[in-house]
Amino acid sequence: MSKATILVVMDYYLPSYKAGGPIRSISNMVGRLAAEFDFYIVARDRDCDETRPFAGIETERWLERDGYHVRYVRGPASLRQAFREVSFDLVYLNSFFSSFAITTLALRRLGQMRRTPVLLAPRGELSGGALGLKRTKKRLFLTLARWTGLHRGVIWQASSEMERQEIAAYSSGPARVTPNIPARVEVSPADLERKPPKQSGQARFVFLSRLARKKNLDFALRLLAEIEGRVVFDIYGTPEDPQYVDLCTDLMDRLPDNVEARFLGPIPPDSVHETLLGYHFFLFPTLNENFGHVILEALLAGLPVITSDQTYWRDLERSAAGWDIPLDNRGEFLRRLGQCVSLDADGYRRISASAQGLAGDYLKDPRAAEGTNRLLRDAAAGRLGGS
Repeated sequence: MSKATILVVMDYYLPSYKAGGPIRSISNMVGRLAAEFDFYIVARDRDCDETRPFAGIETERWLERDGYHVRYVRGPASLRQAFREVSFDLVYLNSFFSSFAITTLALRRLGQMRRTPVLLAPRGELSGGALGLKRTKKRLFLTLARWTGLHRGVIWQASSEMERQEIAAYSSGPARVTPNIPARVEVSPADLERKPPKQSGQARFVFLSRLARKKNLDFALRLLAEIEGRVVFDIYGTPEDPQYVDLCTDLMDRLPDNVEARFLGPIPPDSVHETLLGYHFFLFPTLNENFGHVILEALLAGLPVITSDQTYWRDLERSAAGWDIPLDNRGEFLRRLGQCVSLDADGYRRISASAQGLAGDYLKDPRAAEGTNRLLRDAAAGRLGGS
């Protein structure tokens, strides 16, 4: 039986890494399902916020990689030519507001590309927290998209039931929940022995994500300003919003002497695990994540997570792997952070192992890959509509 051809359209793909989770969502999917489908990926010829294209990579032509094809283009204007050179069974859009996704849907609506099913993964962009940022511009686009029928016939992929409900508030099109596919990695309990010693009265917290308002770093800094004990808070990520970075820098400058906070810039994917092993806890009070790859990475490194209740990762306390807390419950955030600082070596060793155990359970669960496999097959075969 011939394999269905999936055309993936996205802003950034490997070797890009600064755009974070959406890149990992696709690279994991391709890595796990390349034997089942022929993947063709179209992405920009540079990383997020970079003015120069990748060095040593040809652009505007299809390149063969390990089990898939990729084409790096200068911008949305190059998409139509790329589409003409491939016969595909399904278009997979890895964003809702991306100019690449909008251009693709516009070409489809105008009859400038083959009428094949379209599957769209909004990656949390339709959540209340995400829509609240640049609200006027986004609401205008939503109105125009409805008026023009831009998303008519589109199939939707949600990473959780919460995201499926967010999609339903915008579109009545078919939506299926399929959790994100994890990478093929091994859980190493021996890594936990390499973590820094934990003493009561001190803790090392880390934040790893894009430096954007949606990630709510300023809230984390305001919380730590009220915590007693010796605290280190290191911040890794790409500075996406200069004004927001300025706000966070000002908050860092006003932290009390017992809290040391530093911006340490972005780190490449192959350095993430080793970097996270140098900390005790992952502090990430995000406004919304449709999944949260970085949370899984933190758990894998044995870091209990302090996050909001607006991610895929819920009921962390039940697994003794951290806490997911409503953003309006500031007191609970402060209580849990204080508990983290007070924890001694034995107590920390137990919850660190529980955090890694939760990550291991997710990595071993075959349902994410099986669900995505079925979704792609059904969508490509026209069993869900979308043509």
